[in-house]
Amino acid sequence: MHATMPSSGQRLSDILSGNAPIFRGRRRRGIVSILIETILRWSELARQRRALRTLDDRMLKDIGISRADVEAEASKPFWTV
Repeated sequence: MHATMPSSGQRLSDILSGNAPIFRGRRRRGIVSILIETILRWSELARQRRALRTLDDRMLKDIGISRADVEAEASKPFWTV
């Protein structure tokens, strides 16, 4: 699909809300919904990494990861997938 560039007459709100012609044929999502989805994803990653740190060595062995693997994963910034 070839996207067209917005003309100078288009409103910024149309572009940000997904109503501009450059978004034709794509799922329309507003910038706010994208931002909320991103924040929720980051929050879930941070929660999972905290939960990993609470597992004891027996539990880690059961799922096949080492304490070093846990520390490497848990030390990543929340925005890193």
